[in-house]
Amino acid sequence: MKSADAITHIIDVLQHSIGEQEAKNISRIILEDAFALSYPFVSGEVDEEKLEIILYKVKSGHPIQYVLGSAHFYGFDLKVNEHVLIPRPETEELLYSVFEHYANRSRPLRILDIGTGSACIPVVLKSKFPDATITAVDVSSEALKVASFNVENQGFSGVSFKCLDFLDRGLWSQLNQSWDLIISNPPYIPQAEKKLMTASTVTHEPHIALFTNDAEGQEFYLAIAEFAKAYLNPGGVVFCELNEYWSKTTIENFKNQTFQSVSCIKDMQGKERILKASLA
Repeated sequence: MKSADAITHIIDVLQHSIGEQEAKNISRIILEDAFALSYPFVSGEVDEEKLEIILYKVKSGHPIQYVLGSAHFYGFDLKVNEHVLIPRPETEELLYSVFEHYANRSRPLRILDIGTGSACIPVVLKSKFPDATITAVDVSSEALKVASFNVENQGFSGVSFKCLDFLDRGLWSQLNQSWDLIISNPPYIPQAEKKLMTASTVTHEPHIALFTNDAEGQEFYLAIAEFAKAYLNPGGVVFCELNEYWSKTTIENFKNQTFQSVSCIKDMQGKERILKASLA
């Protein structure tokens, strides 16, 4: 099948279930990532059998990133599967805020990434701060397999991984170091907000990386604030992605842990999505 015909076919098959514009977006992803063709796709051949398998899975509700096994994030192509969240633009904005904060960095950083998932955060941090030492933790050993692959596949060193439940404070001794930057995109969605989410996310992405056991989505933020109070270096900073509906609650929780400087950064849509906190 010619590439131009493939685009028409993809849109025709998918537009009734996901909308025409999203079908157009996915058609480009499929041709680029599954068939190594280049936009504007004026030439090239597409394997029809392979294409039909992809379209069947997408039409069945599987995220295209899981179907193809990769996701684009901050200029990187990262491996993803059902054990890790699909990296999203909001996390890119979290990283933009980190880089703005460290625009005049003068020394190597010691960084802790809590709930690393695919290691999208360590990969980008290493690309900007090659001399940084990064420890990435996750409760899922399967997620850490993906994370380790992504870091190694990009050729980065100086990233170590630990499999532990960060909510278990008895395990914090394994992270008993001082940190310049603590960063996290933690689980922050209360179960009651599940109804606000897309069916694809709820059905296919790992619940352990999405949902909390408390009604306000604060259990990880409370743990991060408590941990950072004990282990953050002087001048160190915490950056977290936020649940926009509970951002003010999260800010108050950090202030209650004696953080003197706590601010909320809005994303490009004007939503309160990034926490920045320091002890002084």
